[in-house]
Amino acid sequence: MFEITSGQVHREMELRNRMPSVCGALRGRRLEERCGIELMEEIRSVRVRENSATNRFVYRVTETAAAGPERGEDLLYTMKVGFEDAVRGVQTKIRLNRRAACPACGGSGSKSGEAKTCPTCRGSGKAFQQRGYMKFSGVCPDCGGRGTVAGRDCGDCRGQGTREITETINVRIPAGGDTGSKVRIPRKGHAGLGGGPPGDLYIQIETLPHPLFRREGMSLHVKVPITVPEATLGAKIDVPTLDGPAVIRIPPGTKSGQRFRLKGKGAPQPGARIRGDEFVEVMIVPPPFGDERVRDLMKKLEPLYGGSPRAGMNEEVPR
Repeated sequence: MFEITSGQVHREMELRNRMPSVCGALRGRRLEERCGIELMEEIRSVRVRENSATNRFVYRVTETAAAGPERGEDLLYTMKVGFEDAVRGVQTKIRLNRRAACPACGGSGSKSGEAKTCPTCRGSGKAFQQRGYMKFSGVCPDCGGRGTVAGRDCGDCRGQGTREITETINVRIPAGGDTGSKVRIPRKGHAGLGGGPPGDLYIQIETLPHPLFRREGMSLHVKVPITVPEATLGAKIDVPTLDGPAVIRIPPGTKSGQRFRLKGKGAPQPGARIRGDEFVEVMIVPPPFGDERVRDLMKKLEPLYGGSPRAGMNEEVPR
């Protein structure tokens, strides 16, 4: 906190007039630009109030100092997963690079493995600077707010406390995963600073397309061709599912594009035993047009339609 005070009325009035511009400048700049010391965080808020008892204007600057151990950064890894593996779940392994605590110094950055109190801030993690009536408080530039500094730098990590490693990690993708889903693996992110805990690893799934199935949430969609006799007379046909072939009944007079539902043959809900449904859309395939026998049969079938199936469509269009 810093205060600007004056016992003279004209000075107080001057401060009243300058108050909006001062506050706007403080909001838009970093503290190191205002007071000349290196800080690690921006000003979080600026509050201005008038103390009516003393007629003093108090400007409060609140900032977040990174004192003490700091948690490591999280990692995001995009993983391509097969369509069926995402639906059924899969366990696999990945290799990635991440920063881990240096084994030689235990993450302290000191050759002896022990840190000493920062001589600049005397362990407080903060640095202060007085500029006239203003007193600024910020993160200590020497220890980064931790309050401790390394003795002699560790030769393996050069005083950083962390080293980059390549690690093989077991990953379990639960059943029902889809593109955009994330799996969290605790403590497999970057190492923390000053003895802080490591971050987490997040696996983001990117599902590969399937040659037959299309997915919408827990529902699976598939298109299945049928013949003209099957659509006209009805039939029982085999259709693909992720659990193997299933039999559905095609009723007589089935039209192209008609859909049939197979309950419980869709994708599972993650973390539950509920499964969605599979929707089978039938597409009528015409017979081979190059066969003369087919042409003769089609000519015999044409009168049975009793007229054009498109009759009356043009009448519905306004002119």
